[in-house]
Amino acid sequence: MNISFQLYQLQKIDLDLDAVNIRLKEIEKIISNNQQILNAEENVEVSQEKFVKQTVVFDQLNDEIEKKKIKISQSESMLYSGKVQNPKELEDLQLEIASLKNAIQNLEIDQMAALEKLENADENLQKAKSDLINTKSELATRFSMLTAEKQNLIQTGEGLSKKKESLFPQFSAEILNQYKTLRKTKGGHAVTNISDGSCGACGANLTASQQQSARTPKEMFICPNCRRIVYGSS
Repeated sequence: MNISFQLYQLQKIDLDLDAVNIRLKEIEKIISNNQQILNAEENVEVSQEKFVKQTVVFDQLNDEIEKKKIKISQSESMLYSGKVQNPKELEDLQLEIASLKNAIQNLEIDQMAALEKLENADENLQKAKSDLINTKSELATRFSMLTAEKQNLIQTGEGLSKKKESLFPQFSAEILNQYKTLRKTKGGHAVTNISDGSCGACGANLTASQQQSARTPKEMFICPNCRRIVYGSS
């Protein structure tokens, strides 16, 4: 049994497991992050507040115009009723009516501007609501796909773990500890192969004797430079 080769196979499994676990963490982070929905909901709330504010402004102007129209109607009734005979009072009524009509004209200008703002606020509110619905729908679809991917990854991980466990009986506790330690200190790559007469990890040149040692089935050759286990195919 070639110990280095078996460790090389174990490392392949471990690297695949690493990739599975990294992706699972990424999926968990994406699924648990609902910031997009929170942002869309906040946009609806802000748009709703602006719409309500503009509605109040428009309604207040409308009420003010209606009050002045009622006042004009009342004053005109007094003016043409014949009850007021005093010239000064008649003149005051005429001036009041003219002033009210002028005020209404100015209020109607303000009302038109307020109506435009109200329509814009309503348009923005409807868009914000639509965006929220679309965001929830898009994320629901995305989360569904991610959930399916997560289940597949879990199954893949379980299969890899079983395959990994089946290799354990081939190694002594000492060799496994050495392998695990190297995995931690070498970025997951404890074992490498010979590449063009050099260490496949660090590129250090290996002598013919060292290469032969790496190919010896029952021995482990350690790269003198990077201290990784070097596997050499016969």
